[in-house]
Amino acid sequence: MLTAPSPLPAATLPASPPIERVIGEVTAALACSIAARLGELAQHRVQEGTLQQGGELLAQLYALWRATCHELKFDRVALVYGRQVLQEHRSTLAAGGVDDDAAIADLIAGAIDLLHKVARARMN
Repeated sequence: MLTAPSPLPAATLPASPPIERVIGEVTAALACSIAARLGELAQHRVQEGTLQQGGELLAQLYALWRATCHELKFDRVALVYGRQVLQEHRSTLAAGGVDDDAAIADLIAGAIDLLHKVARARMN
C-alpha cells in the first residue's frame, strides 16, 4: 500500500525576505547602478552592461511598484529600506566616494525619481 510522503520540515524551506526588504534591495541596486553609469560618463568610459543592468533593475522596481503601490506607501518603503541596504554596504560605498548619509539619501532619491518618471511615462 502506498503512503503519502511526510512533509518537509519547515527548517528546510527557504524563508522569503519581506517585500519591504526586496523593494529596498532593488532600490539600492538601482541607485548604485545609476551612480556607476554617471561615473562612466564622467570618465568617458561607457559600458553597455551598466546600462542594461540599470534598465533591468528599473523594470524590477517598476513591477514591484505596480504590485504594491495600493498596499504600501511605496516611496517611503523604498527610501527607508533602500537607505538601510546602502548603510549595510557603507564600506563598499566609501571606496567609491560615497561616505555620508546625505550622499546615500541622494542616491536613493535619484532611483525613486527615475521610477516616478517611468511610471508617469507608462501612464500617458
